[in-house]
Amino acid sequence: MKRLFLILCFLIGISGYPATAAEILSVRRLNVENGLSYNTATCCLQDSYGFIWIGTENGLNRYDGCNNRIYRSSNHKHSLGNSHIKTLAELDQELWVGTENGIYIYRHASDDFSHFDITTQFGVIISSEIRKIVKTHNGLMWIATIGQGLFIYNPQTNTMKQDCVWNSFINDICEDEDGRVYVLSRQKGLMIYDEDGNRKPADTPLAEIAEGTGINFLQCIGGNLWFNQGSKLYCYQKLLGKTEVYETNGKRFGTIFCLIKYREKSLLIGTDKGIFALQLPQCTFEEINLPTSFLNIKQPHINDLMCDNEGNFWIMTNYNGVEIINNQLKRFEFYTIPTTNTQPETGRTEIRAFYEDNQKKIWLGTDKGLWIFDPASKNLEEYRPENMPPHRPDICCLLPSKEDLWIGTYKEGIYRLNMNTGKWKNYRHSQQTPHTIPSNDVLSLYQGHDGTIYVGTNIGLCRYRAETDNFLPIIQVGAMTAVTDILEDSHQHLWIATSNSGVFKMINLNAESTVWNHYKKTNQNTNSIISNSITSLFEDKDDRMWFGTNESGICRFSEATGHFSTLLPGSRTPLTGNMACAIRQDRDGDLWVSSNNGIYQIPQDNRKDIRQFTMNDGLQSNQFLPKASLLSSDNKLYFGGINGFNILTPEDIKNNPYIPPVYIMEIGFPHMSDKEGQTDFGNALYMRKEIRLPYEYNTFSLRFVALSYEEPLKNQYKYRLKGADKEWIANTSSHSASYTHLPPGEYEFQVKGANNDGLWNDRTASLRIIITPPWWLSIPAYITYALALFFIIGYITYRWRMHVKRKYHQMMEDFRITQDKEIYKQKISFFINLVHEIRTPLSLICLH
Repeated sequence: MKRLFLILCFLIGISGYPATAAEILSVRRLNVENGLSYNTATCCLQDSYGFIWIGTENGLNRYDGCNNRIYRSSNHKHSLGNSHIKTLAELDQELWVGTENGIYIYRHASDDFSHFDITTQFGVIISSEIRKIVKTHNGLMWIATIGQGLFIYNPQTNTMKQDCVWNSFINDICEDEDGRVYVLSRQKGLMIYDEDGNRKPADTPLAEIAEGTGINFLQCIGGNLWFNQGSKLYCYQKLLGKTEVYETNGKRFGTIFCLIKYREKSLLIGTDKGIFALQLPQCTFEEINLPTSFLNIKQPHINDLMCDNEGNFWIMTNYNGVEIINNQLKRFEFYTIPTTNTQPETGRTEIRAFYEDNQKKIWLGTDKGLWIFDPASKNLEEYRPENMPPHRPDICCLLPSKEDLWIGTYKEGIYRLNMNTGKWKNYRHSQQTPHTIPSNDVLSLYQGHDGTIYVGTNIGLCRYRAETDNFLPIIQVGAMTAVTDILEDSHQHLWIATSNSGVFKMINLNAESTVWNHYKKTNQNTNSIISNSITSLFEDKDDRMWFGTNESGICRFSEATGHFSTLLPGSRTPLTGNMACAIRQDRDGDLWVSSNNGIYQIPQDNRKDIRQFTMNDGLQSNQFLPKASLLSSDNKLYFGGINGFNILTPEDIKNNPYIPPVYIMEIGFPHMSDKEGQTDFGNALYMRKEIRLPYEYNTFSLRFVALSYEEPLKNQYKYRLKGADKEWIANTSSHSASYTHLPPGEYEFQVKGANNDGLWNDRTASLRIIITPPWWLSIPAYITYALALFFIIGYITYRWRMHVKRKYHQMMEDFRITQDKEIYKQKISFFINLVHEIRTPLSLICLH
């Protein structure tokens, strides 16, 4: 889902000059452009499963951090009966939806709604507008309606009673820690009931207010009852027996409609003119500008406020959708250069250099001149001595040297400022004058251990000669080489970074002899430096040199072997392919690297994951600038970027401790239409343990989700399909998996999820998937095949037997015929012989 990440600022007096900069908050917006049913959101609830339900004036939304499903009224028997949602509640894992026309109950297993049609003993059914549904500690459901008064439903006895004697128009209900229920009537004001629904008289401090009108909401926090009358905010402290009034002091406050606990000692207050924070110790109100203020749109009407299980705040607005304020577990202070009345300027301000003086004030080199930041008062002031040029120099680098501050600029050479007297001197390149700096574009300044000041420009390197107050070129680096950074390591070796020629190392053998080593990237040598375009240099606590590059992340140098190696040899890191702008190390040994894609924390222990922070965490931008960094004396890290600078304290960067539930949400069939893709297991796939798919659905995709809302796009997953995947597919931010042309059989899809900080849920969400074979491979088909084969074999056997029988009969017939012929021949032969024998004696008689 397309998501719009916006910046939310507390305006703490950012007007005038000098100005105090402000804390930045991370805000996301959910509206019709990215899936919300309507831009006027009325209520919000996180259910026991972890889903966020958002009621609007045109539909109910179930949001899981990645996708949003909309429920609206339709002609279907089990659909939502009314699309104008007023309030939400939960009872026994069933969602109660209060609408303009009664209550509807959503059941997860069947993924449908049923109308709440319980009647009172007098046959009254709830059919009017529902303003609030509250489940009290004893399990009773208190229902506020407009027109029918107050209803109390007992789920155990399935009975309901109505109270409309005092008033038929109820706006709000809340319960305190002692079980007392406060009911807000439109005409009678505030009323008090015991836990069984019996009305009680108001306490003395509430007596006068209880009869008043103009109250819009009730909220019990920490044993105190909060409510309003117009723009005034009241807090009834029951233990002390008094009511405290908070005046808005003439701010553009508006009428209060909702309130919620924000931080330890502050409250968020929603009004019809935006949202405010009440700081309880100081009793002061601070306006919070929602992102519409950056678009010159008036602040929205706030309808409701909700805090989820992770501490994120959901703000329901009129026509602006839902604003989501992330829980500030990662504290990044944000500051930008303010505009002035005398020199108003438009556009962003780039912070390119930092310097901390002896008074612990931070000097900033920017494209709009030199500024001073006071960490104690949070004030930003421009530093402009009277005799400085009237325009603001475009500063690239700063170098403190004794009482002087050397300022390297673009196009104006070097300004040498005496910080005691305010006097300055400008060094520029001149073709007519020998021994000047090589160029007026000064990219880097550095002072070595012997006091030598080195100047890197866009066309070469030189050093300053104090005795003659001029500059001597250093030809070993090259005449047309841009020197981006200079650093002397703990071995007193001078490293020179360039934008196109790798790095140089100068080794001083003695006062008159030096050795130069040149390190460039070569494709044939895997131990060479990873890029020839170097942006920054840094030496860590273990005396290892680190190099930030323009397009390949960072690498380090081994003095023992003379080899360069990547951060994690043999593997790809999140920094690969990014510009590493500046490198710093905190007291725990972790590296912090600013880049063109946010800030990375690289743990000293490589077994831990590298963490990335972006604008969603409160950074001034994802784009930072080369060398713009500082580790201050109080262990705070400063990083400069294109919209200002961020300050972070490493110890204040905390991980999200919330373990998100993981669900398998949907199954899709990409090559089929919706009608063809309909199956018999319904839409609530996360409630099922097994599904059966016909053979033609053997190509599908599964969508799963970890219900962590701090930064849903950073949630991690690992999954496998047992029977198809041999190993887990791990460390992916994709929340879907696709499989094609699976053979018939039984499979089990398993998925695990982690929140945005890599905290995994050990519970595995699983779904058994049975792909039934096609009809020609089914058991009946095999039985048919067996019967057919048996019939064929039987038929062949029968035919064979008949053939053999016929052949036998034929053989017997032939044998009989042969026998007959033989007998006939024998008979003929016998008679012939007999005749012959008879004739022989007769012949003899005749002869005699």
